Amino acid sequence: VMKAAEAEVGKEAAVRREVADAIERERKDKNIAVMKAVEAGRTDSTKDVTARIFEAAEEARATAERQASEKYEAAMRGVQAAAARERELAVENAVAQAEAASHVAAGKASAEREAAISLAKRDAEVAVEAALQHVTKNVESERKAAAHDSNALSMSKKEVSRLNMKIEELQHALNTLNPSMPSRIEL
Repeated sequence: VMKAAEAEVGKEAAVRREVADAIERERKDKNIAVMKAVEAGRTDSTKDVTARIFEAAEEARATAERQASEKYEAAMRGVQAAAARERELAVENAVAQAEAASHVAAGKASAEREAAISLAKRDAEVAVEAALQHVTKNVESERKAAAHDSNALSMSKKEVSRLNMKIEELQHALNTLNPSMPSRIEL
């Protein structure tokens, strides 16, 4: 049972690393998508650039959410499958140990033997189930962290709008100072 619990803790660490790596890759992908949108819009008007940035940011956010959800579901399936197998092995081992003990104490009543096997099964199942819940809780925390990262990208839209307004103010000021300036700022 202790080995099964230790194995679950090892799987938990591996799942946590995998989810953290996935979040980091998705964050980089989002930044690249936004930079590509800015680059593509350098010769467009300010409003066109803003629209491209919004569109790229929204696509990156949706992609990040989908990928995080897929990775979370895949990780959970892997953890649950591994936990189920560990539970089976723990129960089989507990039964074998109980049966060996019952052979040594062959003089004991059959009812006591069955009770010992049942108790060993229950203890093994409880220990492995507790380990599974611990792993599940940590994977859920990673999923929430990924969702928080996606929300942070949505908040960046407000900053883009603020910068857009500042650009328009500067354009107006330039036009006031020099009417012969172009009608838009080339980014």
